[in-house]
Amino acid sequence: MPSSDDLKGVISSLERTLDYWSFWLTVFTLLVVVGLVIEYEHDVRELIKNFKWKLLQTVIGGILVTVGVAGELIVQYEASKVETDLRTASHQVEAVLEADAAQARKEAKQAENDAETARVKANSLEQANLRLRAFVKPRDLTKQESDNLLATCKRFPGHSVKIKSYMLDMDGMILAMEIERVLSRCPRLNVFDARWEYLPGKDLVRAGLAISGPPSEHEFVAALKKALSVDGELFISKLSPPDTHVTSDGDAVVILVGMKPLPRMK
Repeated sequence: MPSSDDLKGVISSLERTLDYWSFWLTVFTLLVVVGLVIEYEHDVRELIKNFKWKLLQTVIGGILVTVGVAGELIVQYEASKVETDLRTASHQVEAVLEADAAQARKEAKQAENDAETARVKANSLEQANLRLRAFVKPRDLTKQESDNLLATCKRFPGHSVKIKSYMLDMDGMILAMEIERVLSRCPRLNVFDARWEYLPGKDLVRAGLAISGPPSEHEFVAALKKALSVDGELFISKLSPPDTHVTSDGDAVVILVGMKPLPRMK
């Protein structure tokens, strides 16, 4: 499809061609008028000198033809002026419409940019809300984590697990209670509930779940970490070096439910 500039060029070329042929039509019509006047001038003079009906008819016919052609020339001239004025007005209308279209395109582009900016802001706000919800939402075990934890414990009959949490940490206490309920369903597993045992203090507070045990329980500890991190919802702390509150429980594996980690900022 041709562009607007191409169409304007075609229209301009056609208008010039039309003006060219209109000019020559006017010239030839004028020549006809002049020719008629010259042709019937002698008959008019002859009629004035010697009146004859036949000659009168010829003169009247010639006059009518001459007046008609002359009138056609005048009408054509006036029509040409109107056509020129119409073209000028049409071009002005086209200019106004083109300016309006350009302004509309500009406003549409601005609206598109504003919409994109609003979308980015809305997406950023949504991400912030999701992070806030994730931080406010209490931690819990998913069904898959519960099933994996139960299946893992069944592979280690006769072993001992002690569950601990910090005092005044209701979120950690509730999560520790859920873990204790799942472990209690495992036969021949010794489960010790030691929630509310620690008061948070400097250098003692851990974030997430800290799972540790003696070297003899290395396999059991690794299996518990894997079971509790299957969905990625629970943060598993990497103990560095182990503190006495976590590892001084003999042969028992200790699951310390620490404070809820702060959300990761992107």
